Amino acid sequence: MSWFRRVKRPEAEASMIPAMGTPVAHVIGPGTLSLDSGRIIHEGEDGRRQATVLIDGLELLACHGRVTVDPSLLGALADAKVAVAFMSADGRKLLARVTPEDDPRVIGRVMQHRVLANPSLRQRLARPIVVEKIHTQAGAARHYQRQGKAVSGDDLARLHEIEEKAGDVRDMNELLGLEGAAAVIWFDVFGRVLLKPWEFQKRSRRPPADPVNSLLSLGYTMLYHRVTVACQAAGLETAIGPLHAYRAGRQALACDLMEPLRVPVVDRWVIGLLNQRRVVAEDFHAIDGEGIRLTKRAFPKVLADWEKQWAEMRLTSVMSDRVRQFVGDLRSLAKPLPALMRELEATGVAELV
Repeated sequence: MSWFRRVKRPEAEASMIPAMGTPVAHVIGPGTLSLDSGRIIHEGEDGRRQATVLIDGLELLACHGRVTVDPSLLGALADAKVAVAFMSADGRKLLARVTPEDDPRVIGRVMQHRVLANPSLRQRLARPIVVEKIHTQAGAARHYQRQGKAVSGDDLARLHEIEEKAGDVRDMNELLGLEGAAAVIWFDVFGRVLLKPWEFQKRSRRPPADPVNSLLSLGYTMLYHRVTVACQAAGLETAIGPLHAYRAGRQALACDLMEPLRVPVVDRWVIGLLNQRRVVAEDFHAIDGEGIRLTKRAFPKVLADWEKQWAEMRLTSVMSDRVRQFVGDLRSLAKPLPALMRELEATGVAELV
């Protein structure tokens, strides 16, 4: 089975339309992708052609499940600077990425490494990320309170208090502690906002223990990859960031920059999906060792819903703005390092912005 979502036309339903143009394409396996006259061709296991998409204008190709990509197509995608993501069948885990490696802006990454190696400068970058994340949690809680949901004034007061403390803190461990405390309050509110039959007791990741956690994991994975691609497009080093510690295989900078987007982009999307019955209990099933996940029939429908929101909220532009702001903050914090700034200016760091 194959499925392509046309992001430029969010009002259209997901369908298998030949030779469509789109900036983001999802392919659900099993099957094989090959190249034919500037088009990506998807063939099922039976050898029948399922769908096609134009490489021209494509920015991201997300392959879910058992999708084999012909080497000639990988070469064409690299030449066209198209990122390729290989995802688990349920979309909750990013397995690998293939991205172009011809970015000449190495000196910008040097700036990033040197700024983040300074504990004081790193903390100055991390603090506003946490403050904004808590601000979005408080804003969402206030939104649902106005809707008559079970959100108390005490919830809002506690989030506001933690937000103010986070704005003044100068210790990284304390900052992380405040972030965790706010998350506990928000997820408690999150659970109370959901309508029956949906229930949410706590965040469970590996594996997700219920449909709500399954959707949260899917949304966070999708957001994580989009932010990773945006950071790579800006020439940034995605493995290191100011808030999350380095860990092999984790794109720490993407984890950082997505934090303030978790609630407005993922959590509220999940609430809408569930409370508006855009998914039902029959759309989920249990897999031994993998927890709860969407059925094969429901998965494309939920991906279509995600892409519709992404287009309607113009989130690609939102992400680009956030990445540019981060680059600007790096440049600003690098100014106290005169030798570095002279080196950067001499080698064209202005191209980063």
